[in-house]
Amino acid sequence: MRADGINGTVDPETGCAISKEQVKVPTPIKLTLGSLELSGELFDTEASQALAARLPLQISLNRWGDEFYGNVGSPMGNLPGDRQEVLEVGDLAFWEPGNALCLYMGPTPASRGDEPRAAGAAHRIGRVQGDFEAAETLGYSVQASLKVVIQRAAGRGREIQSDL
Repeated sequence: MRADGINGTVDPETGCAISKEQVKVPTPIKLTLGSLELSGELFDTEASQALAARLPLQISLNRWGDEFYGNVGSPMGNLPGDRQEVLEVGDLAFWEPGNALCLYMGPTPASRGDEPRAAGAAHRIGRVQGDFEAAETLGYSVQASLKVVIQRAAGRGREIQSDL
């Protein structure tokens, strides 16, 4: 097992370890919900960086209205930075009280209309794009993965593979 690179991750094309300097900011990501793939980015915030340090991440997500949420494992603690309750479709957030990664696809039980609203103030850490209508058909629980994608000069992205 390798101990180099970000969490032991390697570039699948070269087999070389990935350093923090090689990860672009904002950080390109791929979120997979079951068989559905969403692409996006993590922003350059302390909360986003704390989550990026844990990638790749395998997580069970549960449904709350049009939000998927799930515990990210060991606590990330109290993070500095702005928090907000009202988000946008496609936003990724970290909700400290639940130590949870959240994906907003539409209104939640806390919403006061059509806006996605967190259960409490959350760190907006990123954004994804994709077929949110398909995501809404996945049921109330789904296995998900979140991975960093390396951007190549030719415009092709490659997932960073983990050998952990």
